[in-house]
Amino acid sequence: MKKTIAVIFLAAGILISGCSSENKKTEKVIKTNDSKVEKIEENLNTLNSVNFRNSRWGMDEQDVMGLEIDKEITEIPEMNAIAFYEELSGVNFWVMYEFFNHKLERGSYSTNGKVVTSENCDRVLNILNEKYGKEYSYFGDGKIEWIKGKTVITLKYDFKKQEMAVIYKNMEFDFESFIN
Repeated sequence: MKKTIAVIFLAAGILISGCSSENKKTEKVIKTNDSKVEKIEENLNTLNSVNFRNSRWGMDEQDVMGLEIDKEITEIPEMNAIAFYEELSGVNFWVMYEFFNHKLERGSYSTNGKVVTSENCDRVLNILNEKYGKEYSYFGDGKIEWIKGKTVITLKYDFKKQEMAVIYKNMEFDFESFIN
């Protein structure tokens, strides 16, 4: 009889510990799923908060240069900027990061006097449409603008001058008061 009671307690103990460890596994899965959901939400917020390239508004020069380690960067102290050349979609661009009070507030891709064709401009416009959608403002005279999150993306082109630029600006930064 004592053996039977001992066996019953032993079996009950095994069952309880088995259930307990099963619950722990379930809790771990739930925690893992919660962190995955948080990561997905973080990624969506990052996608919705378009900045410039892989940088974020407000980063300092050193942090931005750390993102572009494979580029031959030129520092432009009189403009508080860093820049380099890069070919994108068959167009050679001057890529520039501009800082105000040592914080990234604007970035641009500029042809910097290089030959610009309507085909190149159409190609860049198509890339921007794919990336930011076809909901944009057209201002005429070669200016098209998208607003995404806290960023204004502007495509400017002038075929007479053979110039084209894509400019990214932090909407939260007051450029007018900085200049004045």
